[in-house]
Amino acid sequence: MNAITMLITEHENLQAFLDRIDQACRQREEHALGVALADARGALGPELDRHILLEDANVFPRIARHLSPDMLQAFSDDHVAIQATRDRLYAPFNGPRRPLAETLLDLLRNHLAKEENMLFPAAQELMTPEELEWEPE
Repeated sequence: MNAITMLITEHENLQAFLDRIDQACRQREEHALGVALADARGALGPELDRHILLEDANVFPRIARHLSPDMLQAFSDDHVAIQATRDRLYAPFNGPRRPLAETLLDLLRNHLAKEENMLFPAAQELMTPEELEWEPE
């Protein structure tokens, strides 16, 4: 399977959860936000961590042979910020979650857009189909 295609599919799957969180934030409805966050716990937790590990440990090193390592480091730095914000959002807390949820939405959406509009097209142009091949475990 093409690794880029697989990653984009995972982005699309995540987007449905992000849309529900965004809708609750726009409505300024803490209860709806809590429900949306609970529903997204798996997608934003273990699934996102697995996705990030796949990118950082397997896909980005392959792309780094063709693109600037500094450019790829910026994507890995985004991952750290996304995970830290996500962890703060899901930590026990008694206040409003909307500001952190909005920050996470911004981080994720900007990151996904940069990957899909810049990094992935460049990788597909510069790399051979064999280099892009990935067999999930």
